[in-house]
Amino acid sequence: MDQKLTAVLDGSRGHANAEVELALPEQPNFMRHLLVSIFPLRHEGADRAVGGLGLFLLDTSARRRAEERLRRSETRSRLIIDSIPQLAWMTDESGAIQWYNRRWYDYTGTTEAEMMGWGWQSVHHPDHLAGVTARFRQAIEAGAPWEDTFMLRGADGTYRWFLSRAEPLLEADDAAPSGAAPRIVGWFGTNTDITEMRRVEEELEAARDAADDANRAKSQFIANMSHELRTPLSAVIGYAEMLEEEAADLDGAEVMQGDLRKIASNAQHLLSLINDVLDLSKIEAGRMEVQTEDFSASELVRDVAATVEGLVSKKGNRMLVDIEGDVGTMHSDSVKLRQCLFNLVGNAAKFTEGGSVTLAVSRAVDAEGHGWLSFRVADTGIGMTEEQMARLFRRFAQADSSTTRRFGGTGLGLAITKAFAAMLGGDITLESTVGRGSTFTIRLPADLRTIRAEAPAACDTAEDGTGETGEAGLVLVIDDDPASLELVSRFLRREGFAVRCAPEGRSGIELARSLKPNAILLDVMMPQMDGWSVLASLKASPELAEIPVIMVTFVEERGLAFSLGAADYLTKPVQWHRLKGCWSAIAPPPPR
Repeated sequence: MDQKLTAVLDGSRGHANAEVELALPEQPNFMRHLLVSIFPLRHEGADRAVGGLGLFLLDTSARRRAEERLRRSETRSRLIIDSIPQLAWMTDESGAIQWYNRRWYDYTGTTEAEMMGWGWQSVHHPDHLAGVTARFRQAIEAGAPWEDTFMLRGADGTYRWFLSRAEPLLEADDAAPSGAAPRIVGWFGTNTDITEMRRVEEELEAARDAADDANRAKSQFIANMSHELRTPLSAVIGYAEMLEEEAADLDGAEVMQGDLRKIASNAQHLLSLINDVLDLSKIEAGRMEVQTEDFSASELVRDVAATVEGLVSKKGNRMLVDIEGDVGTMHSDSVKLRQCLFNLVGNAAKFTEGGSVTLAVSRAVDAEGHGWLSFRVADTGIGMTEEQMARLFRRFAQADSSTTRRFGGTGLGLAITKAFAAMLGGDITLESTVGRGSTFTIRLPADLRTIRAEAPAACDTAEDGTGETGEAGLVLVIDDDPASLELVSRFLRREGFAVRCAPEGRSGIELARSLKPNAILLDVMMPQMDGWSVLASLKASPELAEIPVIMVTFVEERGLAFSLGAADYLTKPVQWHRLKGCWSAIAPPPPR
């Protein structure tokens, strides 16, 4: 400072600048930064000799603090971007990369000079390079976000799988011309190592395939064994009945007839259990068929009540029938409906003692003019808690473990009833209160033909791969059952979605590729290619992996669904409030 003052004073410098730090007496801990400008003060006259010095002081404390904060912020940002687990990079507007974070260089073992521009191509696997480059250039030209999966070579020469995503960077709003859209100035992207995730997915897929094979083998074994067991059991039942008739002519035949009746009764019970297992194996294999016919709903209810009245009265219960008005006729599968009602009434009689079991039927018409019948089985038995109700309708499951020991049964009846209700185009619901009883309600269409006939109109198969999108978005439904397609489609259209349908897995995958729906509703039990295989294919495709998929099935495999990438899981028959909740949680964005 002294030298600068002297230089200006003796005229060797015209002016000088200096930076000074000082603390004010009233603020000893706060340093002031001053920019001092020194200039000469000259005498008037011919020689204009320097007679003194002038000082101009500018307080730069605020600017210095701002600069320091900016430096700290830049250092912190650099530390963060270098510490994230992803390899990060940034391009210019042409797509040439101008910057990488430290992790990129640590992983690839390359230098900045090698990687600038399009140098990244040197560490890509040659099998993927052409495709990745083409797709990246397409995204750059379209100004759209980019996503891809590929292998990158590490510093040790081995390749690992990465998921890469990039988003366009837009110039500041105030930098764009008035009324013009902000210009893209580059892209910011990251590469995430997914090698372990792919390995786990491959192991899961292999495990799923093995489980599918085992399940098919199990179902085939059960079906074969059920047939083999039914043949000798039929003989046991027939001979027991024949011997009971012949024993009637013998002296003291009462004891023998009682024993023979017990043999026949137990054989019948065993045969009913085997039939349940056989029905379930057919449902799982997709081989259960619906045989429709016209019949009187009221006569069927009366016939069921008369058949099970003896069973209901065994524990001192009364069998009540309530037919609300003229319920008319149905066109459906009377055998399956009868079995559903037998299962529900038998279940009610099992858990009720000294009370009543009511079988009721009523008819209603929906807003679209379709007739629906509701069959209700209500009892005054032990009832269930919310936790117990949540376990119902699962195969081989009952309200709790003590139920089997106390009341018997395999836990298949309600699972089969639920499956049959869905096959007949309806659903089953339950209301229960502990200590007061339970009410099961099966709601079915009066005419199954109307639902199945309307399925193509309600759910466009979109064979050309095109179609309009609804206000709430486009949903692809993949299911081989026309009744389920129609019901789900009707609900989704009511919620504002456009719906496209595929009757089997392979066509569903092709439609997903062409339509790019906002969400997919996927059935599990389908012939040829089941839902698990479809889900695995969807999640393995980079262009389809982000589409949320909701699984729908009779089978309770929630853990498998989530492990394979499903967004949610619903059991048939679909409860509409649950499906609506799924859409709210997933929130597929509406079309732009």
